[in-house]
Amino acid sequence: MLSFLNLLKERKLQSGTLLIILCALLLTLLQGYTLYEICSNTHKESKETLYNALLAKTTQLNTTVSQTAPFAVFSYRPDDHSVKILKTKIIDSTIVLNEKMDIPLLRCKGTYDARDTNLWNLDTLGGLLKSTFKNQRFTPPFTLHLTDKDETRLATYRYKMLSLPIWTYRFEIPLGFLEHHQLSAKFVYPISHLWSEVWDKAITTLVLSFLLYRSIASLSKQLKREKEISEFRKVSAQRMVHDLRSPMLYIKQILPVLIGGEAAAQKEKIDRCQKKIVSMLDNTNILLSESMNAYKLEAHQELSDVDAIIKKVVEEHQNSYDDKHISITINSQLSEKMNVDPIQIQATLGNLVENAIKYSGPAPCIDIRSWVENDCLLISVKDNGIGIPKSEQKNIFLKEHRVKPKENSIQPKGYGIGLHYVASVAQAHKGKISVESDGKSGSTFTLEIPQKNKK
Repeated sequence: MLSFLNLLKERKLQSGTLLIILCALLLTLLQGYTLYEICSNTHKESKETLYNALLAKTTQLNTTVSQTAPFAVFSYRPDDHSVKILKTKIIDSTIVLNEKMDIPLLRCKGTYDARDTNLWNLDTLGGLLKSTFKNQRFTPPFTLHLTDKDETRLATYRYKMLSLPIWTYRFEIPLGFLEHHQLSAKFVYPISHLWSEVWDKAITTLVLSFLLYRSIASLSKQLKREKEISEFRKVSAQRMVHDLRSPMLYIKQILPVLIGGEAAAQKEKIDRCQKKIVSMLDNTNILLSESMNAYKLEAHQELSDVDAIIKKVVEEHQNSYDDKHISITINSQLSEKMNVDPIQIQATLGNLVENAIKYSGPAPCIDIRSWVENDCLLISVKDNGIGIPKSEQKNIFLKEHRVKPKENSIQPKGYGIGLHYVASVAQAHKGKISVESDGKSGSTFTLEIPQKNKK
């Protein structure tokens, strides 16, 4: 039931994280769509504005006359959809339109035949356009071309074309029913002007997106920490049971001996029980220390007598199994105290020695070495046990992982958390743990702890 609740809680956290990410993506898409709408509307409005200005100023120039200009009349007759042009007394033309045209473009095209040729030129048209844009927020760079019916270029006008364009508008306006000229215009909409239009909205979008994703990252980190806390509590509880179970079983086995045994034997057993109880208290202190480290195991390092720690571990395990003849040797090359967490190192060595005893048959032979090399404290625990296969060595420090038993062999009871704790202690000391074994007989575990910051 408890595992089901934990699974349900974990899935809720995953669903909540996914929902938050989807909301963030949705808001980002909405902000992006808003910017797209702004750019699209700006593009459409500017295109219409430029086209209407070009058409209006061309029509204005077409109908501008001087005192010396020939008399000209332009009229449109909607009853037969025709245009009548009277230019001097000689040219009198009526043109029937084959297709319906919009009135502004029709007027512009018809008035071109009635223009004053002494005044009409692209320089004048360009000046009229610039005067129009002065009343607006900016004057876009543009180019004007005038071609005849054979597409021969008659004139060209340019107004500053060095801006970096984001859009380029091209317009083709037919001029004249009689002369069939063509006015081509290219307007450049620069990026700088678009930025001046949308900079506040773009910055707002970027700031909101940044804050949103920052909040998501913070929340995701918090959820991850909550999960780590839950895992940490689970591992701590498991390790507590793991470390307390062995001395409790030993005390249970000793009690019948204490009741009916001889005085000398009773004293020896009582001494062992006392040592086991001290070990249980040490493990309780370890659990208390770990419970204060909410997110991960932390090492509270201090200058400690590592040799004394090793001897204490050996004393606790030398006679811990009545059905085994345990031989433990110590080979120390340390001449000074080392910077370690004494409680964690004692528990780590206890795990390694206990594993060596459990997996080494009826006569465990264990060799513990300690030395300093390249500013690092090294402690190795070597046994004559069943060995660890090469394929399993990379996984033995994972949580709840246990080596598969060999054929026709009985695997000692365990929960797969002892070596995981050993690896956690090594990591907390910014060191490492390694194992060497040929997979057939014997294993050597080596704990390496940096001593560069030793004080």
